Amino acid sequence: MRTPEKLIFHDMVEYLESMIVSGKYPPGSPIPTLRELCRMFRLSTGTAARGIRLMVDNNLLEVRHGSGTFVRRPENVSGPEQDAAETRIAVFMINSDPSEHYCAHALRGVQEASRHHNCRLYIRFRNHHELGRAFLDEVATENDVLLFLGDYDTRLKYLPKTRPCVGLEMHASYDGRNSTVTLDPFAAAETAAAFFRRRKVETVRIFSHPGSIHHTRGIVFRELWNRYGGSEFIEFDPYAALPPEACDVEDSALGYFFVSGTVANHCAVRYRERTGGCLAAERHILSLDGKSRLIHFYEPMNTIGPDWYEAGAVALEESLRRVAQPGSAARRIYLTGQFHACNARKRKSTPEE
Repeated sequence: MRTPEKLIFHDMVEYLESMIVSGKYPPGSPIPTLRELCRMFRLSTGTAARGIRLMVDNNLLEVRHGSGTFVRRPENVSGPEQDAAETRIAVFMINSDPSEHYCAHALRGVQEASRHHNCRLYIRFRNHHELGRAFLDEVATENDVLLFLGDYDTRLKYLPKTRPCVGLEMHASYDGRNSTVTLDPFAAAETAAAFFRRRKVETVRIFSHPGSIHHTRGIVFRELWNRYGGSEFIEFDPYAALPPEACDVEDSALGYFFVSGTVANHCAVRYRERTGGCLAAERHILSLDGKSRLIHFYEPMNTIGPDWYEAGAVALEESLRRVAQPGSAARRIYLTGQFHACNARKRKSTPEE
């Protein structure tokens, strides 16, 4: 279910949908109370109630008077013949808590798109180190295609050869076995360069890390920006303790470009703790991937990111294509991102005109 961007309760509805899709709020379970939702998303009682009514109208929730609001149990519409012919899709997601991961929004897109096809999703929450060769080979024997949501290729060295694979926010092709769906690094670099040029920045400090897609984003932007000014390139492993230079944003004359919203947020949190100020309001700073718009407790940030809901739908369609066309080539699919300017006062970001 998509809600218009202009609706005030949009963030709350997206959050609840993500929790439902991921299984964090299973069918029949209660959702947070209206008071808790108002506090989490800074909404009035009436506004939050309108969002709940929208989800009730869309058959996602049901109100039990005197008890609360609960996740509605879906009707089982598939019969034995339909089950026998359906495409089995193993879906992997890095984080089991949808409130802490942008891929929960992509998962909603995957699930919504799957409703229009005869397929079944088998969702597994597994981090990089939990995907061993034997486990993946076993999953491959039970499913028609493997769909990965998250940057698994930063650590994952092996993918099964017996089934097609699709990776959202991945860049490695694994010798042509893996289709990838991710933010277009070339279009994002052009948008980022325009951002820093509007602010008359001469030198940009680039914070990158060795992850395949992240490193590519940093290099592509550096090569483009060097046409206009100077650059400093800092690369580090985000899964290890961050070095001091990873959060060095003291020079207000510099521009700061983060290839990952996670690291940008870590830096912004440190800055607020140290100075009490909002990093995005006091520095020329930009991050890629749009996480600050999706994760409600992230610091406000200027960001470029795709529509992760639509990205999930694209990844699902590519998965089905690979199954329907055995032996078809893996594809690299780039999605155009949108720039969202930070609104520090409201602690959220909005599309820039």
